[in-house]
Amino acid sequence: MLIRESLIAASAARFKAEKVGQQQRPAALADGPRGQRFDDSRRRDLYRKLIDTTGDAQLATRTLERIIAGNDLVGISYLALGMRAARSVGRVHLCDSANHLVGYGTGFLVAPGVMMTNNHVIGSDLAAATASIEFDYELDPDGHDKPSELFALDPASGFVTDHRLDFTLVAVAPRGNRGQAIGRYGWLSLRPRPGKSFEGEYLTIVQHPGGERKQICARENKLLKYGDDTLWYQTDTVAGSSGSPAFNGFWEVVALHHSGIPATDAKGRYLAVDGRPWDSSMDETRIKWIANEGIRISRIVEFLRQQSADEPAAKRTLAASDSAAPPPPEVLHDDAAPAGRLSPDGRSLTITVPVTLSIGLGGLGAPAPSSAPSVAATARPPVVPADDASPGIENVVIDQSNYDRRPGFDSAFLGTGKLAVPLPKLSAALRRNAVRLTEGAGADPTLLRYYNYSAVMNGARRLAFYSAVNIDGPQRRDVGKREGDRWYIDKRIPEKFQVGESFYNAVVLDEAKRTRVFDRGHLVRRLDATWGPTAAEAKRNGDDTFHFTNCTPQHWQFNEQKQFWAGIEDYVLAKVENADRRACVINGPVFRNDDDKRAGVAIPRQFFKIAVFAKGGKLAAAGFLLSQADLLARDLPKEEALKPPTDRQAAVFQVKIAQIAKLTGLDFGPLAAADAAMAAFEAAVRARTLMSLDDIVI
Repeated sequence: MLIRESLIAASAARFKAEKVGQQQRPAALADGPRGQRFDDSRRRDLYRKLIDTTGDAQLATRTLERIIAGNDLVGISYLALGMRAARSVGRVHLCDSANHLVGYGTGFLVAPGVMMTNNHVIGSDLAAATASIEFDYELDPDGHDKPSELFALDPASGFVTDHRLDFTLVAVAPRGNRGQAIGRYGWLSLRPRPGKSFEGEYLTIVQHPGGERKQICARENKLLKYGDDTLWYQTDTVAGSSGSPAFNGFWEVVALHHSGIPATDAKGRYLAVDGRPWDSSMDETRIKWIANEGIRISRIVEFLRQQSADEPAAKRTLAASDSAAPPPPEVLHDDAAPAGRLSPDGRSLTITVPVTLSIGLGGLGAPAPSSAPSVAATARPPVVPADDASPGIENVVIDQSNYDRRPGFDSAFLGTGKLAVPLPKLSAALRRNAVRLTEGAGADPTLLRYYNYSAVMNGARRLAFYSAVNIDGPQRRDVGKREGDRWYIDKRIPEKFQVGESFYNAVVLDEAKRTRVFDRGHLVRRLDATWGPTAAEAKRNGDDTFHFTNCTPQHWQFNEQKQFWAGIEDYVLAKVENADRRACVINGPVFRNDDDKRAGVAIPRQFFKIAVFAKGGKLAAAGFLLSQADLLARDLPKEEALKPPTDRQAAVFQVKIAQIAKLTGLDFGPLAAADAAMAAFEAAVRARTLMSLDDIVI
């Protein structure tokens, strides 16, 4: 439990002592006319804020009238200002001394390179030394995961904490795991002025509840009452929201969220959301919260000025609180200037702004840095060796001395008899191309067994016929963010039957920049195999997916736009009426004789996925096809090739499993009869284009 029970008890005691309970709320806090809450001083203060925000006296006057009248209409710029403020909020990763992930919180930047969170999230410099903060862990407007950036914390460069006010300030490393500068995320100035919000005003909370993607709570979060050091408000915060900023209507931080007020029964016991008494065996997200408590920002600033003014993190925070509002994060650059790339001889500097300029540096002859960052927003990552991993990033490690211990795919994973899921059968013609193991073969000499999945290789194409995985939802574990890709050749079959790293490095879009055309695309997702009784075993199992036998060339645009495709497993697990949340997934390429070749490798144009689960004591299955044919159909000029693919270029279809069998030549046994979408297809319909996950028929 992230929030200490003693902390909750203290918050509840203050809540009761101040008589903040909803039944005691004055009429002025109810919805409706608000004018009675505004004296002349409050009106003048609000008017000054509106003038500063809008720069228009007439607009400020009209807006003030709407606020006083209880009108919730705001200018459209409110949303843009909120997006700007949210950029500075990140997910805090908490790790133990062995660097194992133990939990999440929320934090936000309050000065250049300084983060704030709760003392109960990070209570010491030792805890800060193993923690980090991740920005942009959120969905973009199209529902795709944005590329996030993870920054280590640097308590040696600044650290302040206080148990009573439950806050911590800690310095953040200047650059993240992908080379981005911390300055691009801006900061939220802590205004020392008290009373930045009024009772009855709706606050806005930006948070990572339970370690989930960034979310916002913009309703049902009414400010109930001010205390000496705290304020109370209604909102929808849960575990993981500790350390979140609470904003007023002008996107000023008015409080640091730190605890909740639980509902209790007549015996004083906390109640769970289902009305039963809560106990410590339950997660804190099961508690029924009736209100929340935040630490007033003005009190934190007062503490810093009186007790920690000379500490580096506090000094930077106070300087930022006294300065003008920071520039929007989107215009902040690394050290106020665009990054560049030196030539190998150090005589020229290339800067993308986005026009590429080459600037002669005369005879400086400076040595080229080992890892200069790229600044082209749309450019592909440069080719790097497969075993090149940045410092501080979780590496992929595979023990190749114990292949005989890998159990592989379990056909009885969902059950026996009618619930058994057999591996696909190859026709006699396909079996002639199946690669036989030279060591460690089992009953089937062509079956490669891994942790939680199995594969069979097509020697003629040097890619897998299929790769099948068991997924155990309750045992899936978050083992940390993986950025360093190291792929392994499977030693049990000859290397000549595997498309290895040399191919991916050889096919480039731009020879000068070494921009790759093809990504190493997983067949079995790392996340699908990342489950087990312990975090260590789960990581081992997920790492085992980084074999070239589980890899296929995927056009880089296809690979970067496939979140929808990758989310099918999660969608199926969430939708099926199956308490165990287990599934089997079979993935593979569709081989065609006319597939185009690049660097001697025929590139598949389509990929299939079959998700299988138990439903009502029987198997149910759904088949899907995804095509990259349009991306491969022509050699695009560089300007075109760097654009996102269209819907047609990365189309996803739900199809009959029988159709997948016909395309691949694989026999899926009982799965064709278990096709959950059969009734949804008319006789003449062969495929249904999926525009969203909700279009899936299961």
